Amino acid sequence: MSFPPPAALVEKPEYYDGLDLLGLRNPVQRIGNDCLNGIVTVTPAVRYLSIYCWLLRCYWQQGRPAKQSAFRRFSADAEFALVLANRLVDPRIGNLIGADKARGLLAEGGTEFVPTKLANTGMPGVYSAVAGQLGLAADAPVGGVAALTRERGAALAELAGAHLEATGLGRRIAEHGVGESVARDELVEFGQAARLDVLAEDERRLLAEIVLPSEPRSKAEERRLASYGLLLHLADRRGKPPSQSGFFNAVASDDVFPDALTRTRTEWGVYLTRDSIAVLHEALLSVTVNVTRARGGTAKAAEVIEAIVGSTRQEEALRGLELTAGSDGIGSMGCAALMAAVVGATKPTRTEFGRVVWPGSLQEPKLIAGARGASEGVGLLTLVGWMLAVRRNEPALAAEPSRGVQAAGAGAGRLGLREVIAPHVDRWVRDDVPVVAAIAELVQRTVDQHLRIVWSRRNNDPHRDAGKLAVDGSSWRFRGSFGGGRSLNPLPQAVGWLRSLGLVSADGLTDEGEAVYQRIIATGVNA
Repeated sequence: MSFPPPAALVEKPEYYDGLDLLGLRNPVQRIGNDCLNGIVTVTPAVRYLSIYCWLLRCYWQQGRPAKQSAFRRFSADAEFALVLANRLVDPRIGNLIGADKARGLLAEGGTEFVPTKLANTGMPGVYSAVAGQLGLAADAPVGGVAALTRERGAALAELAGAHLEATGLGRRIAEHGVGESVARDELVEFGQAARLDVLAEDERRLLAEIVLPSEPRSKAEERRLASYGLLLHLADRRGKPPSQSGFFNAVASDDVFPDALTRTRTEWGVYLTRDSIAVLHEALLSVTVNVTRARGGTAKAAEVIEAIVGSTRQEEALRGLELTAGSDGIGSMGCAALMAAVVGATKPTRTEFGRVVWPGSLQEPKLIAGARGASEGVGLLTLVGWMLAVRRNEPALAAEPSRGVQAAGAGAGRLGLREVIAPHVDRWVRDDVPVVAAIAELVQRTVDQHLRIVWSRRNNDPHRDAGKLAVDGSSWRFRGSFGGGRSLNPLPQAVGWLRSLGLVSADGLTDEGEAVYQRIIATGVNA
């Protein structure tokens, strides 16, 4: 029996850019990986785990050398056959590693295909770490090849092999490897058994137990299980799989979650705070770069800052947050009044594990959405973002340094909350620094942060220079455009895996998903 493919495996990502030119995404991604390990952002096709384990078993059974380079070559040939086979069986199957190159080869209409590398990073590079996190394979020595674990990896490889080796090409791969060439008709037959969007029932059940174990073996597995529990909770409550925006709106809100999920909700809240800081500063850098470019490519830093601070967009951004500057406008508003407005818009509060939640619309997702236009008003949004970060973490800041406040290593060099953000907000409010002066400080700090990261990377690699601004005395010089973006996170892929594993559907939780969800809640994991 085969489990049917979901209608859509993954939410389409939006507003992402691969360049971390302020170094602020690194703490965000570290928190995300800590909350939800055992998954990759490359593809939501969970069956790749089965294929990877099967290839490891084939490789070792053939007595091949324990060299990573040799396994990569062996795997690359098998991946070539896998991707072409999937494209031949159903061109609509997406999220294949190396699909673009495979599409071109098939379009040539040949009947025999010589294996070639389809992607720079193949299956071993993508899935070796994930296989270790899921307990499928033991850590390999440097330059070596991982060995499958008996209970999980070997068991999954055996189930996958029973289906794949029922085909001629599958048997050949298991016995000798792909060989010098592979015929189109062999690929078609192999593709019926190797579809990445369909899971046989036995494979599906074992994968579900591996990804969401009934008896987690480590704290990392407990955290992963709790994060999936959060997704299942939202699917149950809303009657549909949660979107990424829906997930973070719920995390930011004052909604009450089951006790077993509260700590995980707090950890994702720390993620969201750091994510908002990164997004806002990247948008502010983008505006600064654009203003410098508009002034002929080189301009006095003070003039660029004044153009941003003096823009009417700051007032518009304040109104967009449903905050007011008073009759005299933002030009005469002090940070004490702005902080008071922020506090007034974030009541009543409730504290969970040192993090404060509240009802209403003034939440991090609103700031992130406002930053997407990257207008001059993002200066005001960034200032409010700093104040909101302090408001979120008032209890934790008043206590001893904690993991949440430290935000996974976001120290002074990454605008840490305790080291940088809270002291500056305290000074601005205490001294009632004009809002426009605080925004000016944030523009300068954003540029300094960018240059510090660029210079640091150039020290490690002189040929690696992604600077968008350069400093010429008291002037800034335009060097390249920058649109800003947002850190990738594994949530869309996690929802895709839940679909593939038969735990959620378009209508929310399936019966099996409900059973898994209740198990997580009853266990009290990570509470």
